[in-house]
This record gives sequence, structure tokens and C-alpha cells, in this order.
Amino acid sequence: MRIVRWPGPPVVVKVKTRGVLTVAVSPALTDREILDLASLVLSGSEYQGFRREIGHTPPASGST
Repeated sequence: MRIVRWPGPPVVVKVKTRGVLTVAVSPALTDREILDLASLVLSGSEYQGFRREIGHTPPASGST
């Protein structure tokens, strides 16, 4: 997975080609907004990989 920051609109974009998944995120977004949008465009396994790549681990079960 490749994650790039781009100066476009405040969105998260998924581009999948043969063997390469690229996720483009706008630096205008907060971390929470990036994660929320990524959860909409990525599959479950892609989203978990994305969280690992950017250093966000899921919250412990039962915490808010």
C-alpha cells in the first residue's frame, strides 16, 4: 500500500492498479476525518492495513 498526501480537495481517494493500492489523502483533513473517509472507500482488510501504515491502531474493545 502506498499513501500519498495531495493538495487537492479534502477527500480520501483509492486508486487500485495491478498489485498496487494507492490511497491519496488531503493534508487539509484531520486524522479522524481521514480515518472516517478511508473506512468508506477501503475494504475491511485494506482499512486495517491503512491504519497500520499511518500508525493508528484500533481502540481497545469496550473503550470509547
